[in-house]
Amino acid sequence: MKIRGLNTVLFHLLILMAMQSIIVLSSCPNGWVKWRQSCYILLPEKMNWVQAEAACKRPGSNLIVPDSREENQFIYEWAVKGNDGMWIGCTDAAQEGVWLCGGQPARFTNWNHGSPRNDMDLNCARMTIYSGGWSDNSKCSNISTKIAACEMPVPIVPIYHTLLGPDGRVSQYCPLNHVIDNLAVEGVIVCGWACTSDPRCRSFNIWQSSEKEKKCQLNNVTSIEEDNNTDSKDTEGCVYFEL
Repeated sequence: MKIRGLNTVLFHLLILMAMQSIIVLSSCPNGWVKWRQSCYILLPEKMNWVQAEAACKRPGSNLIVPDSREENQFIYEWAVKGNDGMWIGCTDAAQEGVWLCGGQPARFTNWNHGSPRNDMDLNCARMTIYSGGWSDNSKCSNISTKIAACEMPVPIVPIYHTLLGPDGRVSQYCPLNHVIDNLAVEGVIVCGWACTSDPRCRSFNIWQSSEKEKKCQLNNVTSIEEDNNTDSKDTEGCVYFEL
């Protein structure tokens, strides 16, 4: 019993040491494309604008928004050219005719001739195959789907954090029923990279099955987003982190 307790203490000590280290990234996570000071990733499947906006919405990441003619051209060449258009994070759903991009007044626009239209049913923008011009001729929740991409700044700050319980210990209340992937990894940093690389990932658990074996569980929720935390349990050998 004492040996088991000692292993648990050592496990938590190693976790805390990892969290006290300064984790600074100078490049994009695996699978993301870097352009200047931003990282981009295509979502794995086509969807409508509402679904795409929700898929990209996590700390530091949003549905892609071109902020300059140069960035617009990069996005067009990288993803749109040869496809049937791509959603961008611009909408006038809150107030007809007032277009917000990423929740802010647009710093740059590239509307096609005749767009945007004064139509209460057409509230979300897409980049078209016509030299990267923008159009609003689609409904946000239309059954017609398009490709979409997420964007975030090149990470230069710690990419995740853990929570402490009332007793000061690292939280072991781990989500159990929101798994998007299970990976065999060597430690916390690699698991954190895996979560950052997947736009669906909101948090991750590290499972310590033995002194040498660890499992990385990626989740699509955080502890706050869970319904009344009914799916989280205080589980020995599990430590919880979130972005």
